[in-house]
Amino acid sequence: MAGKLRPLDVERETKPGKYADGDGLYLIVTGPAAKSWSYRYWKDGKERWHGLGSFKEVSLKNARLATISAVMVRELNAQGLGATEIAGWE
Repeated sequence: MAGKLRPLDVERETKPGKYADGDGLYLIVTGPAAKSWSYRYWKDGKERWHGLGSFKEVSLKNARLATISAVMVRELNAQGLGATEIAGWE
């Protein structure tokens, strides 16, 4: 699968591996029935992975939304804004 993942491809994929969707989102397949979503990013020069949930519990659409949210929060944190300021709880 190259480029953006399609829901039917995600559902049918059984070969173990990491399949990129773009913007750091990956489908991790470890077996025929074991699939999960993960967000890949770098912090302090080190690669990090943040699990977003299993394929059964998190749809492709929601995994993409979670990735977008994570990117936005990381960008705001880079500007010096913390969770309190982001949520408007000052």
